[in-house]
Amino acid sequence: MSEAKIIEHLEEFGYTKAESEVLLVLLREGSSTGGKLAKITGYSRPKVYEILEKLTQDGWLQVQLYGRPKVYSALDPAKALENRILREQERLSAKAEKLERFLKSIYEEHKESSVEEEAQITILKSVDAYVDKLSKMLRDAEQDILMICGAMLRVLS
Repeated sequence: MSEAKIIEHLEEFGYTKAESEVLLVLLREGSSTGGKLAKITGYSRPKVYEILEKLTQDGWLQVQLYGRPKVYSALDPAKALENRILREQERLSAKAEKLERFLKSIYEEHKESSVEEEAQITILKSVDAYVDKLSKMLRDAEQDILMICGAMLRVLS
């Protein structure tokens, strides 16, 4: 697989092009210092160290904690991806629980405040009356959908 394709896949996984390039260099080299990575990739040292910190936190790298300069080594990509997937599942589950609680509270409020509705029978004597009634029902449904979408966006942000 080409390097460009790998970078594309890593970007789909949430990594920037710069993060992907630094990771690929470390996977090829095995280990390196931040300064050497800055020279190889062409990114500034502060940018490279920022990327190394993120990749370390995400489980892609380990850092030699003794001596100077620090040496960063690539870890098994399968384990790093597995850990990333687990963290994303946990994050999404937490968001889903929050959203579920919010939507359920809206549903319960509506359920408690709504009066038992009786079935309505409407006799429409013309096509125009039918179109008017159908248009009103669609506008009402659209308003409900927009309200729910707005509530969901507030919870997810």
